[in-house]
Amino acid sequence: MIRLPEKLPAQEYPKSLHRLIDSVCGRDRPRFQDYDSFWSLTEWMEVIDTLTSVFKTAVGRNLSDEEVIRSLTGLGSSYQDVILKCLEGRKEEIRQILVEKTNTISSAQLQDFDWQLKMMNTKNMRDPLLPRGLGSVVMGEHHMLT
Repeated sequence: MIRLPEKLPAQEYPKSLHRLIDSVCGRDRPRFQDYDSFWSLTEWMEVIDTLTSVFKTAVGRNLSDEEVIRSLTGLGSSYQDVILKCLEGRKEEIRQILVEKTNTISSAQLQDFDWQLKMMNTKNMRDPLLPRGLGSVVMGEHHMLT
């Protein structure tokens, strides 16, 4: 873990972390102009990317507190504690947004599964023994697969 977050005063750290979590959840990102006295633009992007990755990975993989702390090695324990508190308080919100983003990637859903068994009453072995029909919804459009 990078030590860059420690450049931010401890009293401002929780507020900035919650603003970062807001951006993970689709709201406005923290502005560089608010933090340019602490970090250069390159450092700022590294901090944002690293902490965003920590939050998404911790929630997406359902990591324990110990596993999260291991991913934050090199960062002071007081900063680790603040990250854990913010993560714990907003974990469900982050999880919901990650699930929603995953659902938008693949929106196909099985809508109807209809199958029927027919008796073979013909000598033609090419007739299907078990016809099936699958109905799916992709991007709001209904499709029938047989």
